[in-house]
Amino acid sequence: NKVLRKISRPFRAEGRELIVTASAGFAVFPDDASDPEDLLRKADLAMYSAKRECRNTWRIWRPSMDSGKHQILDIAAGLRRALRDGQFSLVYQPRLDSRSGRLHSVEALIRWNHPDRGIVPPGDFIPVAEETGLIVDIGAWVLHEAVRQMQAWHKQGLGLVPVSINVSAVQLRNSTLSSLVAEALSGAGFDPSLLELELTESIFMDENVSRELLDAFRALGVRIAIDDFGTGYSGLGYLSRFSVDVLKIDRSFTRSIATVPVSASICRSILQLARDLSLTTVAEGVETGEQAQLLRQWGCDQLQGHYCGHPMSAAEIQPLLASRTAPGAWLFDAEPSLSGIPEG
Repeated sequence: NKVLRKISRPFRAEGRELIVTASAGFAVFPDDASDPEDLLRKADLAMYSAKRECRNTWRIWRPSMDSGKHQILDIAAGLRRALRDGQFSLVYQPRLDSRSGRLHSVEALIRWNHPDRGIVPPGDFIPVAEETGLIVDIGAWVLHEAVRQMQAWHKQGLGLVPVSINVSAVQLRNSTLSSLVAEALSGAGFDPSLLELELTESIFMDENVSRELLDAFRALGVRIAIDDFGTGYSGLGYLSRFSVDVLKIDRSFTRSIATVPVSASICRSILQLARDLSLTTVAEGVETGEQAQLLRQWGCDQLQGHYCGHPMSAAEIQPLLASRTAPGAWLFDAEPSLSGIPEG
């Protein structure tokens, strides 16, 4: 307790008052473990328990902490090896202009090519990366790799392709993120607005997210998108406090717009709100031509989902980049069934 109190005392750095907090975990020799490796592992488990429960506190290892945590520690160790050994790769999912069906941009999505398990889904390792803080280093790799690929496509004569990447709240709390973005863009030789940072709606409700940091991104010239829009649990006041460019409608609404009137009404309301605020709109999770046509009819700017194109490797997506025309875009000419869809 004395150590935590000492650490959390305010101090000044470069004219600002700062506070640092810590989480601590303890394991006792020889009661909890008889060898150093096991002792450190159990202290790790206790520390993660302290972080998960309330942070700025400490916990002593208990046997119940072992439940489910072995896998987390294994994944965390695997992620460190993945960064070291180059096991990560990016795939790119097309975003189409809803009016022309032409490729507008791509979203970069990370994949873990595990030597034993094969492709590990992001949902299996991103939460662990965020809990352990490894997401900061992983996110830095994603940023630099996405910018590198943009340069490679340009050198291959495929033009300048806008790319969006996902940024987590943990990354935003890291004070070096804006400098990392600036470093990645320096010397790239293209308009910074070709890079888009996707932030989940919940991030804007996080008190630890600094408006100054988001303003720093805007000063660099990158675009800011609100991902999973419509799923938040707060008011929309943050739209007036933060300067954003894009609203991405969550797939939970998109997938049922042709069958559920409430989902259709929510989508139309979001699209109207975006028009009033002069924001670009992207619908995620577009799976059918009927959904695509309805969203196009209602004024959605861009579409993303398996109907528009599956995530592809950099090599696989090159023909699409070269033509800048989506396969199957002619399906937009089909008229949707409007049964059950609200008028107006």
